[in-house]
Amino acid sequence: MTWQEFLNQQADIQHLSVEEKTTLLTALPDPDAQINQIQLSVKLSITEAIVKSRLQKIYKKFENVCPELREKEGAGKFEKLRTYLKQKYHQPQSEATLKNPIPDKSISSEFQSLITEKIQSFCGRKFVF
Repeated sequence: MTWQEFLNQQADIQHLSVEEKTTLLTALPDPDAQINQIQLSVKLSITEAIVKSRLQKIYKKFENVCPELREKEGAGKFEKLRTYLKQKYHQPQSEATLKNPIPDKSISSEFQSLITEKIQSFCGRKFVF
C-alpha cells in the first residue's frame, strides 16, 4: 500500500470530509514532506485561514486515535499527526491479514493437517508444474 493510499484509508476511517481529505493528502505527499500552511494554501488555492480551519478539524477528528493531539496546544500538532501516521504506516501487517482467507470450517480437519504438513515440507522449495 502506498503512502497516499494509506492516508486515504485513514481519512475514511476518521470520517474526514472531501475538503479535509484533500488538505491532508496535499499536506503529506510523502511521510517526510515539509509543507507549511502558506505553501499548502497556495497548492490548494485557498486562504491560510481556511487551511488553518481545515487542519484544526483534522486534528480534532484524529484525537480519538492520537491522544497527543489533545494534549498539544497551538504549533506542533501537525508534527504529532505526521509522526502518528508514519508509525502506523510502518507497522507490520497483522497476522489476520496474512492467514488463509478460506475459513477453517470449510476444510475438514484431515485435509487441514495434510495441508499444514505439505506447507512445512515445501517451505523454501520451488514448485514445479
